[in-house]
Amino acid sequence: MTSHVELFTEQRLVIDVVKVDNKGRVLVKGRGIVTI
Repeated sequence: MTSHVELFTEQRLVIDVVKVDNKGRVLVKGRGIVTI
């Protein structure tokens, strides 16, 4: 599934920056915003 990863490359970066805690809390981790 290489094409699938390529299509979701930009979205994957955004998801990496915003992570959800176990309790359902949104934790913002400054990993590096390449898009947006």
